[in-house]
Amino acid sequence: MGCFLTAEYAAADASGGMLGYVQSDDEPTWAERIERRLVESPSDYAVRPENPWRHEPVIDELPHTYRSGHRRGGRRQPIEVYHTLLRFC
Repeated sequence: MGCFLTAEYAAADASGGMLGYVQSDDEPTWAERIERRLVESPSDYAVRPENPWRHEPVIDELPHTYRSGHRRGGRRQPIEVYHTLLRFC
């Protein structure tokens, strides 16, 4: 996430994507943990209040996809990050 926020990744893009490899528990459990972290510490992740963590599958084959909005420093445009959780356990 840090590389998106500092514009090391996707500097000129309005959106980006991350894959989360689930190696314990299941995708809904991890989605809840991530959401809780973003809610409890929004400033740590520059969460935009108008674009919080939300379930947003892009295709049926990847049902555990979520989206969150974040600010970036300077004059950079905000970024929407798609998080897809994949089970590997």
